[in-house]
Amino acid sequence: MNRHKGLFNVIATFLATSLIWIGIFSVIYMNDPVSRKVGKAYNLINKNYIFDFDEEFVKDYTVASMINSLGDKYSAFYPKDYFESLESSMNGHYYGIGIKVVANEKTNELVVYSVQENTPAERAGIAEGDILIKVEDKTVSAENFDEAVDMIKVDEKGLGTTVKLTLKREDTEYETNVAREKIVTITVESEILEGDVGYIKIDSFDNETIKEFKENAEKIKDTKYLILDLRNNGGGTLYSMRQIADMLLPKCTLTTFEYKSGKKTELKTSGKQILKMPMCVLVNGGSASASELLTAALHDNGRAIVIGEKTFGKAIAQEAIPFEFENGKPVSAVYLTYARYLTPNGEYIHDKGILPDIVVEQSEDIKGSENDAQLKKALEEVKNSLKGDK
Repeated sequence: MNRHKGLFNVIATFLATSLIWIGIFSVIYMNDPVSRKVGKAYNLINKNYIFDFDEEFVKDYTVASMINSLGDKYSAFYPKDYFESLESSMNGHYYGIGIKVVANEKTNELVVYSVQENTPAERAGIAEGDILIKVEDKTVSAENFDEAVDMIKVDEKGLGTTVKLTLKREDTEYETNVAREKIVTITVESEILEGDVGYIKIDSFDNETIKEFKENAEKIKDTKYLILDLRNNGGGTLYSMRQIADMLLPKCTLTTFEYKSGKKTELKTSGKQILKMPMCVLVNGGSASASELLTAALHDNGRAIVIGEKTFGKAIAQEAIPFEFENGKPVSAVYLTYARYLTPNGEYIHDKGILPDIVVEQSEDIKGSENDAQLKKALEEVKNSLKGDK
């Protein structure tokens, strides 16, 4: 009897406590002016709107509009389908055709920067340097870059569908229908130039980039000099970039993060450097975010000279905060700017970019072009460095 009485007291206490907390949260919610206003609008729609409406879409659009109202183009809400696409791209694959397109701000054109081997784009005959004019029947340019990319890529449900592209090669336009497939991304490439110059190109910092960089570093580890190409690298994950910085830098300051509270956190490399040869970094206006962070760290710590054009200028960090869950797994997220970062020299380069030590303008951002003036200048600097080592 006493045992049952004790159990009853425990249950009663638990229920009372739960009700108290529910009451507290209700009061907090009701006293939040934003929550009250949004809730009131939704109740009015639900009670009075004569037509049927998609309740999930209304919820997602409300959250997205709230984030968009911040006026920060880097903060966003990723509902279920978009969140899955974001996760896939960070895990080293996406659903599309296998091309990388860059915006040429000078000509307002979208240029095919690279075509991945064994992909639908290669099979369709698309080549580096082609100009993308239309996606389906919509004219595209540097001004609507994001829209053009979103029209080509799909989620997993779009596998096997085709997209009609209109492109221009020299003065000839051509049209092609390209099937969408699962594309396993290759973010790192390397080769040996001029006999003894290691060249590594990193397209982005994804989860697979660390492994790919290690494999390519092994191939060029015995060269006398290194050219690291970060042109048109729009960034990626901080974790991936940090692991690569560890392989390029001795123990030193990588960056300093500054938060809303004013608190600062200094990030340092691990000291597990594996590539120690003299090096330079190639950058341009498409080098942004994590690639700028790495460039600044290599430069400010005296590890590398920087060659090319002024970088994009993004020195703020975003975090994907899980928003909704299904079966314990996040299915949507708020992508929110939570910190700014400073270079090892204490500079805040946001909206300014990094001005290279040696500025070399490039008329076309075409990988592997014989007219790659920036790469030629890097090789020239290499030769001068090697002469000085003799």
